[in-house]
Amino acid sequence: MAIGPCAECGGQVSSEAENCPHCGAPTTRRAQEIKKTKTTEAITGFGGLVIAGVILYYFWPLLSPLFLPFLRDIGIVSPTPPKPAIAAASIPTAADGLALIIANTGCKSSYSDDKKTDIFDRQYKDHLVRGTGKIVRLDKSSLGLQVNPGSLTQDVEITLRDPGAGYALQKDAIVRVTFRMLRMGGCFLAYGGDLGEVNQ
Repeated sequence: MAIGPCAECGGQVSSEAENCPHCGAPTTRRAQEIKKTKTTEAITGFGGLVIAGVILYYFWPLLSPLFLPFLRDIGIVSPTPPKPAIAAASIPTAADGLALIIANTGCKSSYSDDKKTDIFDRQYKDHLVRGTGKIVRLDKSSLGLQVNPGSLTQDVEITLRDPGAGYALQKDAIVRVTFRMLRMGGCFLAYGGDLGEVNQ
Protein backbone atom coordinates (compact mmCIF):
# COMPACT_ATOMS: atom_id res chain seq x y z
CA MET A 1 0.00 0.00 0.00
CA ALA A 2 1.36 3.41 -0.97
CA ILE A 3 0.33 6.91 0.05
CA GLY A 4 0.23 9.70 -2.50
CA PRO A 5 -1.28 13.11 -3.10
CA CYS A 6 -4.92 13.51 -4.25
CA ALA A 7 -5.16 14.89 -7.79
CA GLU A 8 -7.96 17.26 -6.70
CA CYS A 9 -7.02 18.63 -3.29
CA GLY A 10 -3.42 17.49 -2.75
CA GLY A 11 -4.23 15.67 0.52
CA GLN A 12 -2.57 12.34 1.32
CA VAL A 13 -4.54 9.30 0.01
CA SER A 14 -3.88 5.57 0.22
CA SER A 15 -3.46 3.79 -3.16
CA GLU A 16 -6.08 1.28 -1.96
CA ALA A 17 -8.75 3.92 -1.29
CA GLU A 18 -11.55 4.48 -3.78
CA ASN A 19 -12.16 8.14 -2.83
CA CYS A 20 -10.07 10.86 -1.21
CA PRO A 21 -10.98 11.08 2.52
CA HIS A 22 -10.49 14.88 2.39
CA CYS A 23 -12.49 15.97 -0.71
CA GLY A 24 -14.31 12.80 -1.81
CA ALA A 25 -12.85 12.81 -5.34
CA PRO A 26 -12.22 9.36 -6.91
CA THR A 27 -8.62 8.22 -6.68
CA THR A 28 -6.60 7.55 -9.84
CA ARG A 29 -7.22 3.81 -9.46
CA ARG A 30 -10.97 4.34 -9.04
CA ALA A 31 -11.11 6.78 -12.00
CA GLN A 32 -9.45 4.12 -14.20
CA GLU A 33 -11.99 1.49 -13.04
CA ILE A 34 -14.89 3.85 -13.85
CA LYS A 35 -13.44 4.58 -17.30
CA LYS A 36 -12.95 0.88 -17.98
CA THR A 37 -16.55 0.11 -16.89
CA LYS A 38 -17.97 2.86 -19.13
CA THR A 39 -15.92 1.60 -22.10
CA THR A 40 -17.16 -1.96 -21.54
CA GLU A 41 -20.78 -0.76 -21.27
CA ALA A 42 -20.43 1.26 -24.49
CA ILE A 43 -18.99 -1.72 -26.38
CA THR A 44 -21.71 -4.02 -25.04
CA GLY A 45 -24.42 -1.51 -25.96
CA PHE A 46 -23.03 -1.09 -29.47
CA GLY A 47 -22.83 -4.87 -29.89
CA GLY A 48 -26.47 -5.15 -28.83
CA LEU A 49 -27.48 -2.53 -31.39
CA VAL A 50 -25.58 -4.38 -34.13
CA ILE A 51 -27.27 -7.67 -33.23
CA ALA A 52 -30.70 -6.01 -33.11
CA GLY A 53 -30.01 -4.40 -36.51
CA VAL A 54 -29.02 -7.73 -38.06
CA ILE A 55 -32.13 -9.42 -36.65
CA LEU A 56 -34.37 -6.64 -37.98
CA TYR A 57 -32.68 -6.71 -41.39
CA TYR A 58 -33.15 -10.43 -41.90
CA PHE A 59 -36.45 -10.95 -40.09
CA TRP A 60 -38.31 -7.69 -40.92
CA PRO A 61 -40.54 -9.38 -43.52
CA LEU A 62 -41.76 -11.73 -40.76
CA LEU A 63 -41.88 -9.12 -37.99
CA SER A 64 -43.37 -6.18 -39.90
CA PRO A 65 -47.00 -7.41 -39.81
CA LEU A 66 -46.70 -7.49 -36.01
CA PHE A 67 -45.02 -4.11 -35.49
CA LEU A 68 -46.25 -1.85 -38.31
CA PRO A 69 -49.79 -1.36 -36.94
CA PHE A 70 -48.37 -0.41 -33.54
CA LEU A 71 -45.81 1.96 -35.08
CA ARG A 72 -48.58 3.58 -37.15
CA ASP A 73 -50.80 3.97 -34.06
CA ILE A 74 -48.13 5.83 -32.10
CA GLY A 75 -47.20 7.99 -35.09
CA ILE A 76 -43.69 6.71 -35.83
CA VAL A 77 -44.65 5.31 -39.23
CA SER A 78 -47.05 7.09 -41.55
CA PRO A 79 -49.99 5.11 -42.89
CA THR A 80 -49.36 3.65 -46.32
CA PRO A 81 -51.19 5.74 -48.88
CA PRO A 82 -53.48 3.71 -51.13
CA LYS A 83 -52.00 2.87 -54.50
CA PRO A 84 -53.73 4.55 -57.40
CA ALA A 85 -55.85 2.16 -59.45
CA ILE A 86 -54.22 1.01 -62.65
CA ALA A 87 -56.44 1.45 -65.66
CA ALA A 88 -56.52 -1.55 -67.98
CA ALA A 89 -56.41 0.83 -70.95
CA SER A 90 -52.92 1.97 -69.88
CA ILE A 91 -51.49 -1.58 -70.12
CA PRO A 92 -50.51 -3.00 -73.52
CA THR A 93 -52.35 -6.15 -74.58
CA ALA A 94 -50.42 -9.29 -75.52
CA ALA A 95 -51.05 -10.47 -79.07
CA ASP A 96 -51.28 -14.11 -77.93
CA GLY A 97 -53.73 -15.75 -75.55
CA LEU A 98 -52.72 -17.52 -72.35
CA ALA A 99 -52.61 -21.04 -73.85
CA LEU A 100 -50.25 -19.91 -76.62
CA ILE A 101 -48.05 -18.02 -74.15
CA ILE A 102 -47.65 -21.21 -72.12
CA ALA A 103 -46.95 -23.20 -75.30
CA ASN A 104 -44.27 -20.71 -76.44
CA THR A 105 -42.51 -20.13 -73.11
CA GLY A 106 -43.55 -22.97 -70.81
CA CYS A 107 -42.08 -26.36 -69.96
CA LYS A 108 -43.07 -28.05 -73.22
CA SER A 109 -41.72 -25.31 -75.48
CA SER A 110 -38.97 -26.46 -77.86
CA TYR A 111 -37.07 -23.14 -77.54
CA SER A 112 -33.96 -22.76 -75.40
CA ASP A 113 -34.45 -21.37 -71.90
CA ASP A 114 -32.79 -18.09 -72.92
CA LYS A 115 -35.06 -17.65 -75.93
CA LYS A 116 -38.16 -18.47 -73.87
CA THR A 117 -37.14 -15.81 -71.34
CA ASP A 118 -36.51 -13.26 -74.10
CA ILE A 119 -39.90 -13.98 -75.72
CA PHE A 120 -41.67 -13.69 -72.38
CA ASP A 121 -39.94 -10.44 -71.37
CA ARG A 122 -40.45 -8.80 -74.77
CA GLN A 123 -43.96 -9.93 -75.71
CA TYR A 124 -45.85 -10.92 -72.56
CA LYS A 125 -44.46 -9.48 -69.33
CA ASP A 126 -46.46 -6.48 -68.05
CA HIS A 127 -49.06 -7.04 -70.79
CA LEU A 128 -52.75 -7.75 -70.45
CA VAL A 129 -53.40 -11.41 -71.21
CA ARG A 130 -56.68 -13.20 -71.89
CA GLY A 131 -57.30 -16.87 -71.47
CA THR A 132 -59.61 -19.67 -70.38
CA GLY A 133 -59.01 -22.32 -67.75
CA LYS A 134 -60.40 -24.41 -64.92
CA ILE A 135 -60.20 -23.04 -61.37
CA VAL A 136 -58.10 -25.50 -59.35
CA ARG A 137 -57.20 -23.22 -56.41
CA LEU A 138 -59.36 -20.47 -55.02
CA ASP A 139 -59.65 -17.93 -52.25
CA LYS A 140 -61.46 -14.61 -52.16
CA SER A 141 -58.56 -12.58 -53.56
CA SER A 142 -56.76 -14.96 -55.93
CA LEU A 143 -57.16 -18.09 -57.99
CA GLY A 144 -55.11 -20.75 -59.69
CA LEU A 145 -56.07 -21.84 -63.21
CA GLN A 146 -55.31 -25.05 -65.03
CA VAL A 147 -55.04 -24.09 -68.70
CA ASN A 148 -53.64 -27.33 -70.11
CA PRO A 149 -55.80 -30.35 -69.20
CA GLY A 150 -52.69 -32.50 -68.72
CA SER A 151 -51.15 -30.21 -66.09
CA LEU A 152 -50.72 -31.73 -62.64
CA THR A 153 -51.06 -28.38 -60.87
CA GLN A 154 -52.15 -24.84 -61.69
CA ASP A 155 -50.61 -23.25 -64.76
CA VAL A 156 -51.15 -19.66 -63.64
CA GLU A 157 -51.66 -17.91 -60.30
CA ILE A 158 -53.70 -14.69 -60.54
CA THR A 159 -54.32 -12.04 -57.89
CA LEU A 160 -57.72 -10.52 -58.54
CA ARG A 161 -58.24 -6.78 -59.04
CA ASP A 162 -61.17 -6.80 -56.60
CA PRO A 163 -59.88 -8.44 -53.37
CA GLY A 164 -63.25 -10.10 -52.73
CA ALA A 165 -64.07 -11.21 -56.26
CA GLY A 166 -63.14 -14.84 -55.64
CA TYR A 167 -65.71 -15.25 -52.89
CA ALA A 168 -68.56 -16.14 -55.25
CA LEU A 169 -66.51 -18.31 -57.64
CA GLN A 170 -66.41 -22.11 -57.55
CA LYS A 171 -63.58 -24.60 -57.95
CA ASP A 172 -63.62 -26.66 -61.16
CA ALA A 173 -65.55 -23.90 -62.96
CA ILE A 174 -64.29 -23.03 -66.44
CA VAL A 175 -63.74 -19.27 -66.60
CA ARG A 176 -62.38 -16.63 -68.95
CA VAL A 177 -59.88 -14.28 -67.35
CA THR A 178 -58.07 -11.07 -68.19
CA PHE A 179 -55.02 -10.17 -66.11
CA ARG A 180 -51.61 -8.49 -66.22
CA MET A 181 -48.84 -11.05 -66.71
CA LEU A 182 -45.96 -10.53 -64.27
CA ARG A 183 -44.02 -13.76 -63.81
CA MET A 184 -42.90 -16.49 -66.17
CA GLY A 185 -43.69 -20.05 -65.20
CA GLY A 186 -42.04 -23.32 -66.04
CA CYS A 187 -42.31 -27.03 -65.40
CA PHE A 188 -43.07 -26.66 -61.69
CA LEU A 189 -43.71 -22.95 -61.11
CA ALA A 190 -46.93 -21.33 -62.22
CA TYR A 191 -47.05 -18.17 -64.27
CA GLY A 192 -48.11 -15.23 -62.15
CA GLY A 193 -50.15 -12.11 -62.64
CA ASP A 194 -52.36 -9.52 -61.01
CA LEU A 195 -55.30 -7.21 -61.80
CA GLY A 196 -57.32 -10.32 -62.65
CA GLU A 197 -60.91 -10.05 -63.79
CA VAL A 198 -63.11 -13.12 -64.29
CA ASN A 199 -65.87 -13.58 -66.86
CA GLN A 200 -67.75 -16.85 -66.35
